Amino acid sequence: MRYFGLAALSLLLLLFHVGSEAALSSGLKLVRAMQGALVFALGIWWLRDERHVRATLRAALAAVLVLATVNCIWVFAFGLARAGMVWWPGEVQEAIGSPNEAATALLILWALVQASRAVRPRWWHMLLMGLALLMLPLTQSRSGMLAFAVFLLLTLRRGRWRWVLGSLLLVGLVLPVVPGSFWTRMGNSLTLEPGSFALFSMLLRFYGYGVAWQVFLGHPLFGVGYLGLRFVSAGYSDLGIALVAENYFL
Repeated sequence: MRYFGLAALSLLLLLFHVGSEAALSSGLKLVRAMQGALVFALGIWWLRDERHVRATLRAALAAVLVLATVNCIWVFAFGLARAGMVWWPGEVQEAIGSPNEAATALLILWALVQASRAVRPRWWHMLLMGLALLMLPLTQSRSGMLAFAVFLLLTLRRGRWRWVLGSLLLVGLVLPVVPGSFWTRMGNSLTLEPGSFALFSMLLRFYGYGVAWQVFLGHPLFGVGYLGLRFVSAGYSDLGIALVAENYFL
């Protein structure tokens, strides 16, 4: 509550220094963040016993089946570039969005399945883990793959080599069906291919970090308001463009 209260007060900075449109835009995003945080309160309210916990787990597992079905149809049948977790049924070319959020959801699913399997192993656990490994590269989310690798390293215990071998086997089964655009994107990212969008987006992030640091030095005490960097960054950038310091992995 203190965090969101301070964030709401910081909107006054945007109102006075930038304008009402900027304050309203950041205020709407703040409301979305508060709605996300309220999921925790709903969880405390609803998940009061084992029955409700299992029902929630079943809902999450059913959701990934829908996620995989819709995305696989669009990726393999209609040539969609990246899988995601937002679907606009009325669209044709750009029908799926939010690939980074989808990668995060898949990581949460993996953790849920891993916890459930530790308590009561079931055959369909491996099926869902295989689906998660299939969908993750389809999102082509570099941040999601880094987060996934970090999670695996942190949860790997001594003597769990069968888990490692099983995961490698699943990866080996998944890789042949991954579209060629995945290898192009990952290759451009790893080799820093000049002129590629992967390199451009990476360098733009690093440039945005430098601009954000300059904004911080200019406003070290109160900042520039909640999500206010995008409205003031042009004045601190040699290029004179609006930037954000976005990094989903961090």
